Amino acid sequence: MQVLKGKDDPRAKERRALLAKVHIAKKELCLEDIDYRAILEYEFAKRSAADLTILELEYLLGYFRTKGWQPKPGTDRRLITNQQLEHLRNRARAIAADLENGERRLRGLTWSVCGVEDLRWCRSEKLLKRLLAALEKIRRLEGEEAGKQGG
Repeated sequence: MQVLKGKDDPRAKERRALLAKVHIAKKELCLEDIDYRAILEYEFAKRSAADLTILELEYLLGYFRTKGWQPKPGTDRRLITNQQLEHLRNRARAIAADLENGERRLRGLTWSVCGVEDLRWCRSEKLLKRLLAALEKIRRLEGEEAGKQGG
């Protein structure tokens, strides 16, 4: 997956905003640099947030929320259409289709991440993106495992 860094890419602005939030959260949670880097290494196998994708940055912000960080009110007010939500759901289904026991795993992750039994019922862009990040991580880990067995 490509990390967006160019100023001309429309998604790069979103990525920079997420990076800024990550650093604000790090500061507000009083995370030492060594602890912050350990989180990045453990969750994403990367040493810098600058190397994370948009989905990984959103996942990291979700992790920080579980540790008590709260973004300032009004910072996450983007409107999303039903078509965009369906696109995210379809991406989740496509990733799950490539995984071993993907359909069953998708149902379990949908429940644990989104809090609903059926993916169609999730209406939160944030939760769908968190679900996608979890699925991507599983796919990456399965790929690494397959590489070890094949080599």
